[in-house]
Amino acid sequence: MRHLHFVLATLGVLTSILAAQAQIETIVIDGLFDDWTAIDGIEDAISSDTPPVDLLEMKVTSDPDYFFVYLRLASDLDLTDVLYPHNLFLQIDVDMDASTGYPVREGFGSELGIDFNSLFAYTNFGPADEVNFSEIGLIPSPTVTSKEFEFALRRDVILEEGVVLFPQDSIRLLLRDVQYDDDLPDVGASFIYDFNEANDSVLDPITITKGHPSFLRVCAYNVLGNGLIHPTRQSRFERIVPAMDADVYLFSECGNTTAAQVKSLLDNWLPLDSDAGWHSTKDGDLITVTRWDHLQSWTGIPKQYPVLVNVPDSLGGPILFINSHLSCCGNDEARQDQVDEMMAWIVNNVGDLNVYTPIVYAGDLNLVGYAQQLETLLTGDIVQTQTFGQGGLPDWDETPWSDALPRQTHQPFTYTWRDDGDGNFPPGRLDFILYSDAVIEKEHAFVLETESLPEDILAPMGLMQDDTHSASDHLPVVMDFTVASLSDADGDGLNDALENGIGTNPFEADTDGDGLTDGFEVLTAGTDPLLFDTNDNDCPDGEEALQLCATCPSDLNNDGMVSVADVLFLLIQFGEVCP
Repeated sequence: MRHLHFVLATLGVLTSILAAQAQIETIVIDGLFDDWTAIDGIEDAISSDTPPVDLLEMKVTSDPDYFFVYLRLASDLDLTDVLYPHNLFLQIDVDMDASTGYPVREGFGSELGIDFNSLFAYTNFGPADEVNFSEIGLIPSPTVTSKEFEFALRRDVILEEGVVLFPQDSIRLLLRDVQYDDDLPDVGASFIYDFNEANDSVLDPITITKGHPSFLRVCAYNVLGNGLIHPTRQSRFERIVPAMDADVYLFSECGNTTAAQVKSLLDNWLPLDSDAGWHSTKDGDLITVTRWDHLQSWTGIPKQYPVLVNVPDSLGGPILFINSHLSCCGNDEARQDQVDEMMAWIVNNVGDLNVYTPIVYAGDLNLVGYAQQLETLLTGDIVQTQTFGQGGLPDWDETPWSDALPRQTHQPFTYTWRDDGDGNFPPGRLDFILYSDAVIEKEHAFVLETESLPEDILAPMGLMQDDTHSASDHLPVVMDFTVASLSDADGDGLNDALENGIGTNPFEADTDGDGLTDGFEVLTAGTDPLLFDTNDNDCPDGEEALQLCATCPSDLNNDGMVSVADVLFLLIQFGEVCP
């Protein structure tokens, strides 16, 4: 590395003891990094020879329970995979003694080494010992390719024979990529963190109960191998599912479970006032269960199942729920094809949905490879354009969908999959809730992990401490939402929520004053409701629509001559109500 923006200390050694962080935000391991902005760290300039792995920045902080690390690189990689070649290690000298531990380089002895590529860690308190990521509480984010990563380690780890992993207040850190011979900090520099500077801000818990009866609640839940009817795990779901008190459940991994079985279970576990009870439908391993009947459903879209639910008008009217369980693990190509096909279906409105129909897309997306798959779902950026078309922004106001980003109720994590017995794969966020924010207002969202809930929360809900991890390796993700007001204050044909989204005035029918209502410009004419003269030809849109700027106004069909065809064109339009 060429240059460190750091503090020069004695004997040419660069050292940092991170400053007190009284006003720093609570860190949440969610794959977003704004909460790291105020935290100091160590930084390096981008290398001029652009190696495949170029380490640029590392930051560290902690709270009373966890130790947090932020990493930034010059180019994308997948932290716990080899989609892009790397051999990234984090080495930690936990006793600040270069003569103990594994001799990583001169002046640095590591008692804890994390090998992200090989999915294990090792300890060196005496003889070296390989440990699972779960044993040190490693929780990284994101699970897909990125230039930035963050992860947490538990501070209270006690290894075999009672060895305390972090025995003192200060630790020394070294980030290095062995394959491309890059260190952060460089040789001769040192990066030290003092746990006495831990952030003592308190994480606000997320309530599990609905904030208001008018809120709609959707719960997406991978129940792991027909868990709802599994003889030893069913009792766990019998407590978890009613505790979620959702209006819509999107279950996956129900291949040998019938829709009728799930309806019967919910009618028993969470009975409704109506005679019909719950409404259930199935496609593949996906079962969608709702309080209201289903107006229409569409099969044949691989690994995704759209169902139009007859939500009462008082709660916003019909809503499209898309239950999803994308291909697992290393099947990046299959996942991309699946989301490409889904976005083509949405963008081209193959389902012939009414304009402004609210859409919720949720389930186990298995996003553990390239970040493009989530990008496609949010923005409609189709990769296989020759097969599925050009794509386009998926929301009704021609903007991306939103990510509800549920967080665990009592922990600073967003992971939804965890299996401490499944090799060394660390917990990760695999389950998502995406939605059309042009017409949906997210009220709040959460991930339920009973293992992290206090007893005063568990008991009133009839839950047991080990319910969620005994039920499935996935956790239920939940979003409460309302449908945005569809009122049209100015009567221009565009609802107020859409007008706020595109920037027109919801209280002025003709925002740009060109003589055409905003609704006519957006829905019929295709002109810009914010521009007086969309094509900049010195003829206002309103006058151009009436051909008042035309050299031959009577040529109604624009074929270059006035003829019977123009009369026919007029007769065809005769009787239409003008805006």
